[in-house]
Amino acid sequence: MTEYDPFPAGRYTKPVSISAQAVKAAAQRLAEFPAILRDETQSLNDEQWRTKTLPGIWTIKQIVHHLADSHMNGMIRTKMALTEENPTIKPYDEGRWALLPDIDLPASVSLDLLDGIHRRWSHLFLHLDETQLNRSYYHPGDRATVRVAEQLFMYVHHGNHHLGFIRQLIKAKNW
Repeated sequence: MTEYDPFPAGRYTKPVSISAQAVKAAAQRLAEFPAILRDETQSLNDEQWRTKTLPGIWTIKQIVHHLADSHMNGMIRTKMALTEENPTIKPYDEGRWALLPDIDLPASVSLDLLDGIHRRWSHLFLHLDETQLNRSYYHPGDRATVRVAEQLFMYVHHGNHHLGFIRQLIKAKNW
């Protein structure tokens, strides 16, 4: 059995400085993420979609639905930061969201949603100037102010983190 790595994409490190070139590269990775996720999961059968990750509490299907929920909230937070003065965002209970009835929908619904979110979100990031990238929001749960540019890197890492869990399980089960 493959050893479980709790940080399959590595620990997130907040960037100290972010260049325009780094933003462009990260926005491209954000744009590509849904296709990579879809490719990694396309051959899974119903039983595999319902398998919990190592040693996780969520199934692969729940992870995909969580990514859609999280990244939808992320794009809204970006837009709030761009249109309001350091707004305080509303945290949500991701664990409870993962138990709502829409979890019964096929994962393809959330994969399609991620396609649209990431297409719009990456386009938005690619067209922001330095002033806009330095705008921010306040996250009361984390007690942190988050700049828009930092948020881009956070969500690229977030997607890769969960994709890493899926890849670990696929490798461990030899699917």
